[in-house]
Amino acid sequence: MQRLPKNLTNTLLTNALVTYYTVPTNTITTISACTFTNITAGAVTAKITIGALIYLSDRVISAGESYIFGGVIGHSMAAGTVVQASAGALTSINLLLSGYETNP
Repeated sequence: MQRLPKNLTNTLLTNALVTYYTVPTNTITTISACTFTNITAGAVTAKITIGALIYLSDRVISAGESYIFGGVIGHSMAAGTVVQASAGALTSINLLLSGYETNP
């Protein structure tokens, strides 16, 4: 069995719910860190879903704030599970999602 650390996504979010990570075939992924950073001068909302479940919905992130979201840390996802996210304004929130991919 291999357990490899991985940067799952590091990207600016769009204002529509988009898939930023899909668990590869024959893999279990465990999230180890999730940080939203507002790079604008105004407050912006952020949302993240895993599979069909909303884990963070319209959380206001202040201008310049980096928000570490603990609600998904330690969450394990089966092969094919998708992580989607969005921001209230286009290219205003950066999402950094890290984890471990385990190949049984």
